[in-house]
Amino acid sequence: MKFRSRSTSLLTTVSALLLCASCQKGIAPGPNGSTLGASGRNNSVNTLLTTTRMLVGAASQNTSGSDFHALDSLAGPFTVRRSYDGGAIPATWTASVAGIDVSHRASVYSAKPDLAQLASGALDASINAFLATIPSTHVAFLTVWHEPDGKIRKG
Repeated sequence: MKFRSRSTSLLTTVSALLLCASCQKGIAPGPNGSTLGASGRNNSVNTLLTTTRMLVGAASQNTSGSDFHALDSLAGPFTVRRSYDGGAIPATWTASVAGIDVSHRASVYSAKPDLAQLASGALDASINAFLATIPSTHVAFLTVWHEPDGKIRKG
């Protein structure tokens, strides 16, 4: 039950992380629904989002993404890739499994660091450092502990 009281804090942390990822990269709505980068100019990945209106993608079987090129060739082209990292937050975006997406497609990235450390704030500095390494021209959607219900319920 003690962990359940922390779940509100955890959800606040996750929401702040998602908000921080968008704000830190300066992605903001522009005129006529376009997306502007930090410089106020459309960049190539943001233009991808504006022109496609919908991202279509998949996660491949190999969590490193090494088999994604074959999947993209067979069923793509995909404009987004889903990827997962277990354990500690990587030091940089490039070191994460989503690093291979830069300049090719948007990323939907999930990490599963230790929940107690996440809820306590012990990971805030490493998460902020990680977010700072996402290239400003790359569109990234981040989730920490997607579908955490079972883990939180079990304490």
